[in-house]
Amino acid sequence: KDPESDNYAVITSTDDENINQRLKVQLFDGSHKLLNSSSYTSTNPEYKKLDLIGVIVDGGKRVFIATYGAESSKGKNAHIVVSCLRTGDSIFSNKQLDFTEDFSNTKAQMVYDRKNNTIVMLTNSLAEKKSSSTSYVSFLSYIDPETLALKGVHAVSNEKINDYAQNALGLQLNYSGLPQKMIINSDNSITVLKEQMLSETIYHKGNPVSMYTFLGNIGITEIGSDGTEKAGFALMKNQMYGGKQEQMYMTGRDKGLWINELYSHRNVDDNLFLSYEYIRTPSCSYVLFNDDPRNNKKKENKTRRKTATSTDYINTVCYTLKDGTAKRGYLFGEPDKKTHSKACYIETSYFDRSTNTYVTVESDEHGLKYESRIAWIQF
Repeated sequence: KDPESDNYAVITSTDDENINQRLKVQLFDGSHKLLNSSSYTSTNPEYKKLDLIGVIVDGGKRVFIATYGAESSKGKNAHIVVSCLRTGDSIFSNKQLDFTEDFSNTKAQMVYDRKNNTIVMLTNSLAEKKSSSTSYVSFLSYIDPETLALKGVHAVSNEKINDYAQNALGLQLNYSGLPQKMIINSDNSITVLKEQMLSETIYHKGNPVSMYTFLGNIGITEIGSDGTEKAGFALMKNQMYGGKQEQMYMTGRDKGLWINELYSHRNVDDNLFLSYEYIRTPSCSYVLFNDDPRNNKKKENKTRRKTATSTDYINTVCYTLKDGTAKRGYLFGEPDKKTHSKACYIETSYFDRSTNTYVTVESDEHGLKYESRIAWIQF
């Protein structure tokens, strides 16, 4: 949906035998009148893999999409292509981003910066996968929406996150979290939200029987309008998600999309309490997440932390980020006992920027007494 109007696009994947003609794009206005419809044809007929990785609706005028295509699952001759379908046209105009050649397992988020008339795209790609480690590369691409020409590219680093860890926490941290989402701020700066992810699969007689994803330390990067990293924060966190979680899942979570891949012995409803929330106000920013209360008395530089796994023993902490410092507190007040759990559903929450009001569902569990409440918090 276009955030500035009621126009929206519906994109479907058809069962066409030709993988390069499977995407169909339809543009509707606020009264659900069809404004345009066209099938998307990729720029390379040899592609064996074609993923839709970004969409922008610009009123009733046009739809932008970004696709990741490759001739093999390992990323042979892969590229990202940005395309535009204008109302009245039957075919897409396309622009291949040449620097993305041979990118593997690429995810993206694409946002229209209307103030600068620029498309901003955050990409995260697998760079190398070994038996002992996996590395990724992340970029911010700035694209002209009129010509689809690339205006600039900047690598997304963890330099300021590591600086904060060293200077504020006294940690020699080599942060390896993956970008999960970007936010374009009113001053045209960009906030990139990151999170460490580690998947673990349990096998029985050679067959996978259970999978977990550990959602670890938080990294927040502030990037100026010139694409350079201006500031960073590192917050220690340790949570266990039941099932496999894909990189950049936060961009889908805003749309109510939460997919559990494979299997877990845990109650997957507990996943709705996991990950974290970032809230930005004119005066400062806040980070919310549900944590094991046994971590509350630990110093901020203690990297070894109890793992938050279920709703039975967690509480929502609130970090206030201001003037280069992070101060820890509780969102719903300090619980009165170790067995008192007061946590919020991160998945079902919404922040109204116009009033700086956050609405969520609070789970209050005190012994055998359990209640759920709708809570409004004004920051």
